[in-house]
Amino acid sequence: MTETEIQKILDSQRDFFRSGSTLDVKGRQESLARLKKGILKYEGKIHEALETDLGKSRFESYMCETGMVLSEITYMQRH
Repeated sequence: MTETEIQKILDSQRDFFRSGSTLDVKGRQESLARLKKGILKYEGKIHEALETDLGKSRFESYMCETGMVLSEITYMQRH
């Protein structure tokens, strides 16, 4: 990915945030649900990438990365 492509994505994300779309609680709950679903769907690939890039075992990547994020998402969905 080029620096220009990254900047384009970043600008798009900033525009989305400035639109006020993230203020709606229902929208945030839906985003958390989509994020959780995506993490669970690609969990194996995430663990493989963490092992390849950082040398983390699947257990370590779950405990320090995906498991932590999933736990935080669940907490936020309940509260």
